[in-house]
Amino acid sequence: IESRMQAIGMRLNHNKCEWFSDTDPSPYANWETPKGCIKILGAYHGHEHNVREALNRLSASKHDQFFSNLAEVRDVAAITILAACAIPRMNYILRVHEPELNEECCRYFDAKVTAAWVTIAEVDTTDPITRDIAHLDCSFGGCGFTRSADIRELAYFASYSFAFQHEHTILTQRELKAAHMKRIYDNIVNQGGSCRAHLEECRHPGTADWF
Repeated sequence: IESRMQAIGMRLNHNKCEWFSDTDPSPYANWETPKGCIKILGAYHGHEHNVREALNRLSASKHDQFFSNLAEVRDVAAITILAACAIPRMNYILRVHEPELNEECCRYFDAKVTAAWVTIAEVDTTDPITRDIAHLDCSFGGCGFTRSADIRELAYFASYSFAFQHEHTILTQRELKAAHMKRIYDNIVNQGGSCRAHLEECRHPGTADWF
C-alpha cells in the first residue's frame, strides 16, 4: 500500500489512517480497525446500522460539551451563540449522509437545542406557536433555531443535486430551506391574532442580520 502511494507522489499519514475490512487484517499494527463502518472525509461508510450508531456516538461526543458550556452563558450572548454557532454544527452530517441514517442523531441534537433555548428564554414549549416561532428562520421573523431533523432531507437532496445532477436545475439548500420556512410562516400567521404583526416587525431589515 505505502509503496503504491509513494509511486503517485503521496505519503501516508499513519496517525490518520484506519483499516476497514471484514476479512483481512490490518497491515500496520498502529492503525485503528473500526468494525462495521469507516469515516472518510467526514462521512461514515459501511453497514447502515453501524453508520447510525457511529453518528449517534459522534453527536453525543461532539455536542454535549458545547451545550454544557453554553449553559454557563447568559441572556443575549447565549441566544446569539446558540443561533450562530450551535445550529450550523449539524449541517455537514446532513449533507453527506442519507436522511434515514441521521434521523436519530438529528433528533438528539434538536432536543439539546430546544432545552437550551427554553432555559434561556424561560418559555413553555407545549405551545405550538412558540415552538414554530423558535424554529422559524430569522428572515421570516423567527429565532432561527432550525430543527436539523426537519431539513435533513432538503440538505441531502441539495448536496446530491449539486454533485450529480449538473445537467438539471440545481436547487440549493438555501432555496429548499426557504420554501420549508415559508410553510412554517404561513402556518403561524394563519393562527390569527397578532402573529403576523409580530413576525413582520421582527423580520425588518437589520433584525435578521443582527441575529
